[in-house]
Amino acid sequence: HVAVSVAAFALFIWTERNVEAPMVDLSLFRNRVFVSAAISCLLNFMAQNTVTFLMPFYLQNAMAFSARHAGLVMSSIPVVMMIVAPISGALSDRYGSSVLSPLGMAATALGVWLLSGLTLDSPTTQIVSYLLVFGLGSGLFGAPNNSALMGSAPRSKAGVASGVLAMMRNTGMVLGVALSGAIVDARLSAYADGASSLSAISTVDPAAFLYAQRGALVVGTVLAGVGILTSLVRSGREQREAVS
Repeated sequence: HVAVSVAAFALFIWTERNVEAPMVDLSLFRNRVFVSAAISCLLNFMAQNTVTFLMPFYLQNAMAFSARHAGLVMSSIPVVMMIVAPISGALSDRYGSSVLSPLGMAATALGVWLLSGLTLDSPTTQIVSYLLVFGLGSGLFGAPNNSALMGSAPRSKAGVASGVLAMMRNTGMVLGVALSGAIVDARLSAYADGASSLSAISTVDPAAFLYAQRGALVVGTVLAGVGILTSLVRSGREQREAVS
């Protein structure tokens, strides 16, 4: 399957470079601001979906929260994002993304790292406070990074740039869930000597799941940490560096 995927991707690149009207204008990827913003988006959504995929398992299976209680706790992420994102967007329009994007990614990394330290005795207030830090980072990051990506593309190619942004978002979601799920499943099998897996989560020992989740969240922290570095790649004037 991997070989087929690599071959298909190579064929796609060759086709896009040789047709008269490509679906994706690859010249956009010569722009370092565009590329760094796209990679930052990918990494941010990988870290985000590591958390949003695993935390419900932690809350309901490890902490024995009801579905309603777990949903209320998880709602702290979109609530803080709803408040912070418009403010971040307004500040980005005024001051640019060179500070806000890395700051948002740093807060995301901090949030994921804090969540990796949760235990079976963690109070609800602690869990919510860590989720708020994570949501704050996600809310701070999004609008400035989107602005940097869209602003680095020429107006005539805004539609293609928007499509690339959506692709990075969705790819990050898929990879975040796939990677974190694979890590948890592998660590569960190692912890329980092959007797447990994520597919049978209701029967997994809470201590085993906590061990497995911690590994995935550490990886999520690393991904967000790399995202801080890619978010730092910005032009001095928040350039609208058109690729003609």
